[in-house]
Amino acid sequence: MKIDITMRELISDFDRTYHRALYSLIRPTRIKKVLSTDEWSEYLEWAVAFDSDDAITPKDKRIDLLGVPHKLALPLRLVEPITAYLLDGRWLFPAYDMALILGYVAPSVMGSQCPHKELWRIQVDRRILPNGLMSHQVLGKNFIPLEDVLDLISRSNIPEKTEVADYLRSLKVTEDSVIDCKEGGVVP
Repeated sequence: MKIDITMRELISDFDRTYHRALYSLIRPTRIKKVLSTDEWSEYLEWAVAFDSDDAITPKDKRIDLLGVPHKLALPLRLVEPITAYLLDGRWLFPAYDMALILGYVAPSVMGSQCPHKELWRIQVDRRILPNGLMSHQVLGKNFIPLEDVLDLISRSNIPEKTEVADYLRSLKVTEDSVIDCKEGGVVP
């Protein structure tokens, strides 16, 4: 067994290179016998990063890579902006998050029962590693198109449902809105 390590990798981040070599070449049971408790903890943190690096590699069905993210400020009190994606002229919303915002008791059930749901993968932050880098993981999440969101709104009991539905219907796919959102703006 072998791995290729460039001199540039070794000089720029020795810790990562060292732990990548351990992770790639030696069984964890053997490593645990050799390392101290602190070294073992550090190795486990790196192993989580390497596991998530491997999970992030596939690009198919990654909505965060294929779609354009938009932070939408829904007209509801005390609700953080939600990230929706514009993909091939369609709005896609995270099903669980929308059902939760709309006050459903079992949001995961409501989101999974939407007739047009699509399973997409998305990268999310996990935690900061001891070396200061962010660890990531890829989740499988149901995303639903605008028509399903409007259906969820019509059946919800929130008092602002008319305003939310009107706001979402007003979203127009224009060149201006796409450019604005790529620059970090909020879609009106």
